[in-house]
Amino acid sequence: MSEYIQEFGQLPGQPMDDARVRVKGAADASLNIRAAELLRTPLSPRRTLTTFADELHRSATLQKARHDATLRMREFCTEMTLVLMDTGAECEWCRANEGQRFSVQEDPNEVLAQNCSCAPYPSATFHPAMSVDN
Repeated sequence: MSEYIQEFGQLPGQPMDDARVRVKGAADASLNIRAAELLRTPLSPRRTLTTFADELHRSATLQKARHDATLRMREFCTEMTLVLMDTGAECEWCRANEGQRFSVQEDPNEVLAQNCSCAPYPSATFHPAMSVDN
C-alpha cells in the first residue's frame, strides 16, 4: 500500500503521462480485486485497517515472489510443484493439489486466483518439480 501511494501520489495540478495513467489504472483494479478477496474473510474487532493493509501488502509480496520464481524456473525446468506453507488455514483445493505438477508456462498467481479459496490470501507457493530418473 505504501509503495502504491509513493508510486502514484502526486501533487495537485500535476498531470500524469499516459503510460503512468494506464499503470495506475491496472494497479487500482488489482487493489480493488484483492481488497474484495480479503474482505470475504470474516471481520472482527481485531481486524483493523492496519491489519488489512498488512494483509494486502503480504499478499502482493507473495504474488511478486511467485511470479519472479516462475520466471527463473522457466530457465531450467518445465514443471513446477505446488507446495503448501502449512499455515493451518489451507483451503481444500490447496490440500488436494499439494505436490501437483503444473507447467512453468502457467502463471502461478492465476492458477491460485482461479482455484484457491484460502483466506485471507493463498500461502501456497511453487517449487521446481523434481524429475524422476528411471
